[in-house]
Amino acid sequence: MIRVENHLIVPFGRASCESHRIRLVGSSTQEMLFESESPCLYINRSNFTGVTLEQFGIISPSTSHSLLADDPLQYLHSLCDLLRTDCELQTCYEHLFLTLYFDLLWEAHGAFDARLARSLVPLPQTHLYLTDFSNLIAGKCEQKCVKVDFAFWTGQRFLAVQIDPSRDDRTQDGRLLRLWGIELIRLAGDEIGPAALKKFVGGNSRDGRILNQQPAIAAPSKNPP
Repeated sequence: MIRVENHLIVPFGRASCESHRIRLVGSSTQEMLFESESPCLYINRSNFTGVTLEQFGIISPSTSHSLLADDPLQYLHSLCDLLRTDCELQTCYEHLFLTLYFDLLWEAHGAFDARLARSLVPLPQTHLYLTDFSNLIAGKCEQKCVKVDFAFWTGQRFLAVQIDPSRDDRTQDGRLLRLWGIELIRLAGDEIGPAALKKFVGGNSRDGRILNQQPAIAAPSKNPP
């Protein structure tokens, strides 16, 4: 096993941790090529760059970056529809979360193009691979796939959102997320409304102060470029 520090590949958009199957398909003195059956987030932690509306428009083949400047409201609607359609959302609450989030982004930042462009993108069904030390006393530790309903990458850390966190498996997952320094926001389904998300959106612009964006998301590809 080769360990590469500060470079992460994070799958999202699929309900199952078994669905992405990331493979190395090419390597040279200049680059490595990977392919995946699901969308993936590439993170170079040393760049301190987050995944924002502006960046998503540059690197996603299904969105038009120019639309963010020409018609930002239509861009928000298009991006929301893309995430709701292409990602395997599991509940109506997840659809509601995305719809309200983008509506509130426009309400909070619509008149300020630069602030809106720097707002973070919620990545549905994100898979975070974390080392679980809970059985270390028995001489065991393992890599565990923790799936969160939404994740934001701020450039420095992940913000994770879990809806309906009362399930037993999510209680254990929450402890593991916090162990690895991932801020966890837990919402019951009936809490998802403008009041709860408005506070979240308000903090989003502070976490998303990102300049000089670099590509961070690789769309799923069957054939290397």
